[in-house]
Amino acid sequence: MMEVDRNNEKEISDFWCADRSNKRIDAFSKLGLLKARFFKQAFPPHVHETYGFGVVVNGKVETKQRREYRIASVGHVILFNPDEVHSNSAVDELGWTYRMFYPSEELIKKVIPEIKGKQNLPFFQNPSVYDPELCKLILDLHVSLERNPLSVKHGENFDRILGYIISKYSQEKLEWCSTINDRDFIQFVENYIEKNLSNHSFLSDLAKELNYCETYISDKYSKIKGMTIREYRKSLQAFNALKQIQIRDELDLNAIARNVGISHQGDFSRCFRERIGVTPRQCRKSFHKS
Repeated sequence: MMEVDRNNEKEISDFWCADRSNKRIDAFSKLGLLKARFFKQAFPPHVHETYGFGVVVNGKVETKQRREYRIASVGHVILFNPDEVHSNSAVDELGWTYRMFYPSEELIKKVIPEIKGKQNLPFFQNPSVYDPELCKLILDLHVSLERNPLSVKHGENFDRILGYIISKYSQEKLEWCSTINDRDFIQFVENYIEKNLSNHSFLSDLAKELNYCETYISDKYSKIKGMTIREYRKSLQAFNALKQIQIRDELDLNAIARNVGISHQGDFSRCFRERIGVTPRQCRKSFHKS
């Protein structure tokens, strides 16, 4: 493998707005742009307030999002939703160089009416897609905005690119999650948990079902109920196990633990004791005596 000398190369990060002169006040003038090169820099889990799309110019970057890992290289378009937790790091010592746009929801909403079949804000399921032709269009526009004053042509090209990305690579974001009343939101979440009690990745799958990030759903649930989603699930597991202990004497405790989605007997005993007041074994003995 070729050795890479990084002594004379520096990590760079340059962020600016589309209108460097600050003379315009429209939404496009406030469009954020980033040009960066990293070798050792790794970004821990974080979120962006805006959408994000861009290209890898050199190297490879690994993204973790919704408990999945994706590697993007030259020819890949990077896509992020607002408020969605993700992390990034270099794949190897070559690092990665990339350019990003960060459009506000205002800019997104401006483009959506022009896209056939789209009405709501978009949701990007995949953090990266391979599309070399689109990469070239994004890169050319990004470089032009870096080197030249903002123009009407820039805005037209941006709208065309953004429209293409939304049309080809997005789903519609489920608006009801943020507008539905609290009672219906809680009912949906708790019904989903009950039906998927043995699913260890329930929260990730629930987030995909709603097209929202895990953090948003967890925070909304906790704010309404005063307890976390995981605390609710553990209580549900304990009381479902209690019912099975009462009526299914033929099942051993390991089988009951598996039925309620707990793999290890120690975790099962702890979860049960903290909510019922006795261990599963003590509970079974008390019912057997009676």
